[in-house]
Amino acid sequence: MLQIKRNLIYYDDSSFPFEDLFSEEFYIYVNQQSHKYTNNTIYVNEIYNSFILPYLALKYYIEKNNIIKIDCSRADFHIKSLCIDLYSNFNHIRVIGNISPITKTLNKLKVLLLPLLSAIYLIYKLVLIPYKTSNFNKTIAVIRTKSGKSKMRNFDIPIEFEDYNRKTSIYRLTSISKRIKWILISYIQSFKEINVIDRIVKNYIGNNSSNLVTLYYSKRVVHTLLYYKTINNLFCKNSFDIFYTTNNLDRFSVIEEKLAKEYNIKSICIPHGLEYGFKLPKGFSCDLHYTNTLYAADYLNKLYETDKFVYDENIAVKMFKSNTTKKSNKGRVVYFSEPREVYVNQIIIEELSSLLKDKGIELFLKLHPKDKISDYEKYGLTIMTDLDDALSGNICISRKSTTLLEATYNDSVAAAILLNAKDKSMFYTFPSLQSERINVTNSIPELFNWIVNKYEIFIQA
Repeated sequence: MLQIKRNLIYYDDSSFPFEDLFSEEFYIYVNQQSHKYTNNTIYVNEIYNSFILPYLALKYYIEKNNIIKIDCSRADFHIKSLCIDLYSNFNHIRVIGNISPITKTLNKLKVLLLPLLSAIYLIYKLVLIPYKTSNFNKTIAVIRTKSGKSKMRNFDIPIEFEDYNRKTSIYRLTSISKRIKWILISYIQSFKEINVIDRIVKNYIGNNSSNLVTLYYSKRVVHTLLYYKTINNLFCKNSFDIFYTTNNLDRFSVIEEKLAKEYNIKSICIPHGLEYGFKLPKGFSCDLHYTNTLYAADYLNKLYETDKFVYDENIAVKMFKSNTTKKSNKGRVVYFSEPREVYVNQIIIEELSSLLKDKGIELFLKLHPKDKISDYEKYGLTIMTDLDDALSGNICISRKSTTLLEATYNDSVAAAILLNAKDKSMFYTFPSLQSERINVTNSIPELFNWIVNKYEIFIQA
């Protein structure tokens, strides 16, 4: 019998996190399955990546090990939903555990309520943005994230920001009354969107997972539909030839690509992060996609049977090169955390900081924007707040992050530390990380020895 407690799987006298199901072998398997989950919605890649892949990973492991009984009574809600749907789809699998009718009812009520609350919130935020028109040339970029802003900072391209907390946001280009109208229309349309999502997930996975997915999107769909109207208005009112974005596979990127094609605008992606190396149902958006490495361009062109992935060293330098002047105290050892599997970060920090301390070397910490400082306070590390400073002229460590590449473009050396099966499989499914610039270590002692050697070189320089 396989048991799942929270996100830990217990089977055959061993235990491991649910994420370890995402092995290299599994990704080879799903590359042959992704086409089965193609649909015409803007959510196609997101639903596949966030919900269908976990389901397939569990299904693959169960079938591979001939498991016929699962105890998920103490599993996290989303994992429990997957297990129950597995039982519904494959009756020979016995499942212990259920989702209470009260929980299901409450979730359905949330799905009805959250679109309204998000619409009210968006109205509140957008009425605070002053209306102001602007003149545009033939080229424009729209950015939604901090990482996207960082990637585009060295490009001489007019940039608009989609951020309802920013007074100069793209929303300023339309009157306040029109913004409110769009939000109200988006709210009305949101229920149709949620029904479409519900049908898709029920078909691909099952009823319990559909409840989970519709709950996830219920607080996001109004904003998504508003974004569609905003970009459509931008393209309609201006005569653009080229559109730049840093979105590459999410629902916003699909919206941008769809509208760019309608208005005959060439779409170009400067990716805000690393490209996945496993096959997605739709693939990556845009007519032209600049990759982080030459290997990534070749790999993705072969995977998707296209030629739209291009590596240009000058573009890569613009994407990664910081304008920050190196600080005098160079050669600091900086660990860049990741927001997922926090416990892995904690294991690395605890053991590595102890080893370095014995050598008189301080470990600095740069938190991911989505990380919580409370998860790391107990280690007493100096936390760096300036990303450029952390990346410049230092010894940079992370598990599987864009920062590894960024560091190598900014007079730093970089090493990946891969401790578990998921990190290893994920690292090798990011083609851009397969770079000779990045050292790969598989244990903390191995990483420690590499750091000590590099530290001596930095000190002597």
